[in-house]
Amino acid sequence: KSKAKENVQKDRILTIVNNLADAILSTDKHGVVRMYNAASLNLLDTNDSLNGRDVDELLKLKDKEGKSVKLVEELAGLKNAVTRDDLSYTFDDGEAIRLEVTYSPIRSSYSTTKKGETHDGYIVIMRDITKAKSLEEERDEFISVVSHELRTPITIVEGTISNVQVMMKHPDATKTMLADAIETAHDQIVYLARMVNDLSTLSR
Repeated sequence: KSKAKENVQKDRILTIVNNLADAILSTDKHGVVRMYNAASLNLLDTNDSLNGRDVDELLKLKDKEGKSVKLVEELAGLKNAVTRDDLSYTFDDGEAIRLEVTYSPIRSSYSTTKKGETHDGYIVIMRDITKAKSLEEERDEFISVVSHELRTPITIVEGTISNVQVMMKHPDATKTMLADAIETAHDQIVYLARMVNDLSTLSR
């Protein structure tokens, strides 16, 4: 009965893990893959078994500077869960994807009572964030461009109104000069209003 309950529990856990969208690898203390889910095969675009494979041989990761990242070195001495979103994985055809990788030691109640044993291996969770990162970069670029576009008319309006204030105190300033300056400021305000309306439409 005890064995049957254990098998049921194991089947439940495997069912949950295999139906998760995130890729999950379980390794031993040396970084050798011992278990994985279906999403791992999808992420790595392979039908080959991952069991017994070294995690560094399987996952040739690079950071944003293009330097190789050895997961086994990252896992060594790990005490708590770590999440990184600056890693990329390149397929054999040269296509690269951005990954969010979370890795953590696997602990059991048995290992906590056994002196010198701190964990029973590692869990590595991976998520493809290529699209999310691309959208984030596009958003940052958009904000930068919009900030520049808004700053230009604001600067012109501020400068023109300052000139009008000076001209109003000057005896030689004519109504035509003041009208021209105010018209310039007005045109820029209209331009700003149009841009804000466009942004509101885009937001909706």
